Amino acid sequence: MHQTPLRHAQALQKLLRTKTLKDFRAAHNALEDAGAKVVAECLDSELCAIERLSLVANGIGTKGFEALASSQRNAAAQLHIAGNLTNLDWDDRVEAAARLSQCFRLMDVVVVVAYRDKSTAVDKAQEVRQALRDGHVEIFWKKREGRKELAAALQGQSRLQVLQIEEGKDVEAVVLEALEGHVALKSLVLVGGINGSLSEALGIALDGRSGLEELVLKNGFINPERMQALAPALKGLAALKVLDLASNKIGPDGAKALAESLTGMSLLERLHLQRNKIGSEGAEALVPALKGLAALKFLGLGDNGLGDDGAKALAPALKGLAALKDLYLSSNDLRDDGVKALAESLTGMSLLEQLVLYGNKIGSEGAQVSKALRSGKQLRRQALAPALKGLAALKVFDLDENDLGDDGVKARRGRTTSMSMRFLVVEVLSFSFSFIREGLDADDEEGGTLQQCHDTIIPIV
Repeated sequence: MHQTPLRHAQALQKLLRTKTLKDFRAAHNALEDAGAKVVAECLDSELCAIERLSLVANGIGTKGFEALASSQRNAAAQLHIAGNLTNLDWDDRVEAAARLSQCFRLMDVVVVVAYRDKSTAVDKAQEVRQALRDGHVEIFWKKREGRKELAAALQGQSRLQVLQIEEGKDVEAVVLEALEGHVALKSLVLVGGINGSLSEALGIALDGRSGLEELVLKNGFINPERMQALAPALKGLAALKVLDLASNKIGPDGAKALAESLTGMSLLERLHLQRNKIGSEGAEALVPALKGLAALKFLGLGDNGLGDDGAKALAPALKGLAALKDLYLSSNDLRDDGVKALAESLTGMSLLEQLVLYGNKIGSEGAQVSKALRSGKQLRRQALAPALKGLAALKVFDLDENDLGDDGVKARRGRTTSMSMRFLVVEVLSFSFSFIREGLDADDEEGGTLQQCHDTIIPIV
């Protein structure tokens, strides 16, 4: 539930403040952030006597974790929280788990942070063994030391659901080899170097993982050859919802190998390929696979040197991504011709919330975007205009660091924090460093409903 109904919240409060209640199990419900806040408030009550709390798989997100971590209870209370941390971005999970471990005794999550944890690797390995004996476990290991001890603790077990390893130049192959038998694994996050021998071990570890839902291989130095080696294993990940290969070096040849793997990922919702140097050739290779990703909500292709040729190649594939909410094409050397090709594909993307085009070279035609936003008539004529007309859900439209020309310079001294537009209600409209200097105010000459956003737009300076 997005908002806990008052009667449910009151009932939950009354229940948790019962002095005789020691064990509260609410796994696999829909408490979400609102419910987690109610639980956190009750835990701080003198009437609450809970010693064991299970909130497994409740859709808890950032705000819910913040509320629970602010609890003043001592760390003696047991907390089962698995199935929630993966709702956060992967780079927020370790901090959230670490903060929670200061308030509770985590029973199904093991978190190791180099700058916080004073326990030895042997102690943490024993903690992993005990947790795996008791049930399903999520491990967040942000420490260079202790990888071999971790591998030893994983061997012979089968209940690992999440493994996230950060820190260090390389992830030891022995850890990947220890994943054999862990059939319940849903999320694998490896942040760090992936060398030649490790890519082979990773391919073996991924082979047959039909239940894996998230795979993050970030900053891994995956070159074209290593991508080609991984591709066969990736092809079998039919349940995958998140694939993050950002900040690697797969190049055009790696993109071609990846494209073959993507064809079997019909459930994929997020695809991160930023900073991979795939170029226009790689973009063209991805097109057939992208057309089959009907569930895709996030597509990150920023900083890949796509150029206008890459944008033109991608355009047909984008037309079929009706579920897309976030499209990142920043720093791709896109110019006017590329924008025109993209504009036609964006038409009708009624769910798109973020369109990020910063750091390109959108010029004179792109400058007409500001006119389009000021005039309903212009909005229908210019390059991006038809696309903007159909983007009813758009919240962020980012054209920072482009070369949109001198339009608006004469009104440089003006600024505004409110905007009226015929077709959009945009919460963040950013033209900074694009030589756009004037406030925006559309004139609806044909009637219709105008909606205003007050104090929600980045000031145009």
